[in-house]
Amino acid sequence: MGKKYGKNKMGGADTDMNKMVSVVIPVYKYLDKIVRCLDSLSAQTFTNFEVILVCHPNTHEEIERIARKYRFETKVLSTGKDGVSACRNIGINHSKSEYIVFLDSDDYVLERYLEVLVRNMRDNVCLAMCNYMQKFEDESVIQSFKMKDRVYSPQELLENMYGPVEQYNGFIWNKIFRRKIINDNKIRFDEEVSLNEDRLFIVTYLLSVDSNSKIVYSAKTLYQYIMHKYSVTARLRRGELPRQKAMSEIVSFSKCEKMLEDNEKVINRLVRESVERSIRILRLLIKNSAESRRIEGYINRMRHKYKDLFTKKRRLQMFLYEHYVLRSIWIDIGRRTY
Repeated sequence: MGKKYGKNKMGGADTDMNKMVSVVIPVYKYLDKIVRCLDSLSAQTFTNFEVILVCHPNTHEEIERIARKYRFETKVLSTGKDGVSACRNIGINHSKSEYIVFLDSDDYVLERYLEVLVRNMRDNVCLAMCNYMQKFEDESVIQSFKMKDRVYSPQELLENMYGPVEQYNGFIWNKIFRRKIINDNKIRFDEEVSLNEDRLFIVTYLLSVDSNSKIVYSAKTLYQYIMHKYSVTARLRRGELPRQKAMSEIVSFSKCEKMLEDNEKVINRLVRESVERSIRILRLLIKNSAESRRIEGYINRMRHKYKDLFTKKRRLQMFLYEHYVLRSIWIDIGRRTY
């Protein structure tokens, strides 16, 4: 096991810098990339943290062998459950720190990642987050964001959680959370959801904090999100996600909608995004499959329930797009040979 650090050398007058961070990392996949992730944690300027690695029982011994190379404190836990949600919940249950962050094993962070996040957890701040960069495996940049430092209220962050702008708010890995808020409100990742589960977790968290709390966003680019051919984002773009995983995103939207239905400013954006993304997911499914019927039922329910949000222009766009998608699916089926 790694060495257990005491008081952080960066402490000084800022007492929050003395508080410990639990870094939770599911390692069900991409074992070949976990070393780069852990190396980036080894280089952190903030050193008062533990790393909780959650893996499959078959890889427990290998992950422990890798973890022993590092000086920071590590816990290697295993579970037979599938999905990052179950892994992250185990990490929460075994964490002991003031703060929790969640990393993906195939990504990595820059050396001031923890320092900046912890330093921003001051006063009445319930959540801090940082900018990120999206890259290919060869380190070429896909997308880089030019953002500004900003302070949000919980309501403002919820309003920016959906729609085409500022969707970085829904990612789990560029944020730091207070463990007390998570545990006091019994917040956990929904293990029925395997896509968009992070946004569901964040919405639940924001609805649990005091309305006067603050969220601090740092424009510093400290998280490196790596896109490779097996990542969920890449597979979604290629239309290769399993049906159950595609359906899982709709389940997440539905659960968020139920929690936010009384919040007029948020629900407008949520409905727009959830319906549009639902229609796009129909591309992954065969027409008249059980999943496609469930998605069509969800779309119709949202249209009926929130009919005032659907202008004539939007209804026309949805009608044309939906029928275009279904027609393209039918053409694809017709081209197949069995």
